Amino acid sequence: MQGLRQAAQAFEGGIKLNPYYRDGLFNLANTYLQLNDSTSMLPVAQRLVRADPMNRMSLRLLAFSHQRVGHVDSTLYYLRMADSTLAADITVSEFGPQDQSAEIKGLVTNLRSTPSKPFKLVFEFLNAKGEVLATQSTDIPAIASQETTQFELKAIVAGVAAWRYHKE
Repeated sequence: MQGLRQAAQAFEGGIKLNPYYRDGLFNLANTYLQLNDSTSMLPVAQRLVRADPMNRMSLRLLAFSHQRVGHVDSTLYYLRMADSTLAADITVSEFGPQDQSAEIKGLVTNLRSTPSKPFKLVFEFLNAKGEVLATQSTDIPAIASQETTQFELKAIVAGVAAWRYHKE
């Protein structure tokens, strides 16, 4: 338990420096889960889903957070979204901020039994204050059932510390 508390403190410190960093939010929410700290977990999971709204694991963490604090309707809503209504599962596999640019790569997976519809995925590249420095979008084609497609975006701008996205 002491090791988990130290991990939570380390992740909390990282989030203070970069409050919009998706991986830090994901790790902190999971650490709170292991510590059974539902009160702290819920707001972190909510911030995580604001950055990563089409990631199945992020949505499940938020559902579990709501379950732990007794929000039955919200629990069911986010579980349904993660397991039934999510258009596609977005997984960012690489995020590489450099001095004058930032690159992001990932996968879009169709979890459904029917082909997905094409859509536009819009990424916002953020500084550590959460301010949008650049926006890039990519067209995601129709994806066959249980298949995956890759995406890659690059923003030429200094100071990128985090990202968030949404479906357009």
